[in-house]
Amino acid sequence: MATAIQFIEKSHRILRGPIASSAAITTLYRLFNMGTGFVIVAILGAKLGGAGFGYFSLGLGVAMLIAAVVQSGMEIFLVRNVARYAAQSQWSELKGVSKFALSIVLVIAALSALFIAGSILYRGISHDDALFEVTLVGFAIAPIICLNSVATSILRGLMKMGRAYFPQLVLVQSCHLITILFLLTIDALTPQTALISLAAAWSVATILSWIWTWQYWPESGRKSLSQMYIGDWSRSALLLLAGGAVGIMLGRIETIALAQFSTPLQIGLFAFAFRFAQLATFPGFALASGLDPVVATLHAKNDHKTLSERVLLATRLSVLGAVLISIAIGAGARFIFPIIAPEFINAVPVVIILSIGFTMQAAAGRPFAVLSIMGQEKVSAIICTIAAIIGLVLVFVMAAKFGAIGAAIATAMIIAATPMALAYTLWQRTGIRCDLLASFAAK
Repeated sequence: MATAIQFIEKSHRILRGPIASSAAITTLYRLFNMGTGFVIVAILGAKLGGAGFGYFSLGLGVAMLIAAVVQSGMEIFLVRNVARYAAQSQWSELKGVSKFALSIVLVIAALSALFIAGSILYRGISHDDALFEVTLVGFAIAPIICLNSVATSILRGLMKMGRAYFPQLVLVQSCHLITILFLLTIDALTPQTALISLAAAWSVATILSWIWTWQYWPESGRKSLSQMYIGDWSRSALLLLAGGAVGIMLGRIETIALAQFSTPLQIGLFAFAFRFAQLATFPGFALASGLDPVVATLHAKNDHKTLSERVLLATRLSVLGAVLISIAIGAGARFIFPIIAPEFINAVPVVIILSIGFTMQAAAGRPFAVLSIMGQEKVSAIICTIAAIIGLVLVFVMAAKFGAIGAAIATAMIIAATPMALAYTLWQRTGIRCDLLASFAAK
C-alpha cells in the first residue's frame, strides 16, 4: 500500500503541469473518440459485413499510409522546433518552418492527384470495381489528413492541446457519425460513401485547425510563420520523415498485403481487430500529447535529469494502462465481435495478438520521439528504415501464407522490436533510458 501511495505521489509531482493538463484533455477527447469510433465501426461492420468493411478499411489504409509520411516524422519535427524556440522566445528562428511542412503536403497532394487522374484515364470507373474505387478515395483523403497534421503539430508545440486534438478526436468522428447515420436512413451507405463522408469530416476539422493555428501563434512570431525559407529545415525534416517509415507501415501496409494475397473478408477481419487493439495505445497517446513538447523544452534548457524522470514515469503509466486495456479487449472481444457480425468471431485471435504487440511497444517507451527531439534523427532514420524493410517483407510473406493471423503476427513483431532497438540506441547515445525495466529500477 505504501509503495502504491508513493507511486501516486511521485506521478502527481512529476506529471503535474503541462503533461497532466494535456493528458487530461486528450484522455477526455479520446474517450469520446473511442466511444464514437466504436459506434461507427459497429454500424459499418453490421451494415457492410466483413467484406464491405474490408473495402472501407482498404481505402482508409491507403489514406493513412500516405498521410503517415507527414504524421510519422513531420509531427515530431514541428513539435520539437516550435516548442524549443517558443521556450526561448526566438520566433525569428522559426522562419519558414510552416511553409516547409506545407510544401511537403503540396507534393503529396500533387502526386495523389496525378495518380487519381492517371488511374481514371487509364482504367475508367467501373461500378462493380469497389477495390479500385475505394483506393481512389483513399488517395483523395490523404492530403487533407496531412494538412490537418501540420496544424495539429504546431498547436502541440505551442502547448494548445485542446485546440490541437479537438478537431482530430472529436470533430472528425462526430461529423463522420452524423453523415453515416444520414446515409443509413436513405439506404446509401456503402464503403465508398462512408469514405467520402470521412473526407468531408477531415476537411471541416482541417479548416478549424488552421484557424486556431493562426489565432494562437504569437503576434511577435507572425512574420516567421508567413516567411518562406526552407534551407535550414530540409536535412533534419527529411531524416525524420525517413525515420517514420515504420509508422507508415503499421496497420496500413497489412491491408494492402491482404488485398494482394487474400480476400476482402480477411482485410475486414484484420482492420476490425486492429481498430480495437489500438485501444491499448490510449494511455501512451494521452501522455505523449503533453510529454513531447515538455521533453523538447527541457532539452532546450539542458535539464536532462528532469527530462529522464518525465519519460520514465510516462512509460510506467503507459504500460499499466496498456496491460489493463489489453486484458479487457481479450476478455470482451469473444462476446462483442459476433454481436456486430457473426464472421467477426474469427477476428478474436487477431485482436489478442495485436494487443500484445501494442503492450510491448508501450514497454519500450517513446524512444523515437526522444531521440528525434534530442537531435539524433539520423540514427533513428537508419534503424526505422531497416525495420520497415524487414517488416515489409515479413508482412507480405506472413499475409500470403496465413491471412489475417499472419499479418497480425508480423505486425506485432515489428511493433515490439522497433522501439526496443530505438530504446537501446537512446541509452547508448545519450545515457537516457525510457524502457520499462529502467522505469522500475529508477529511484
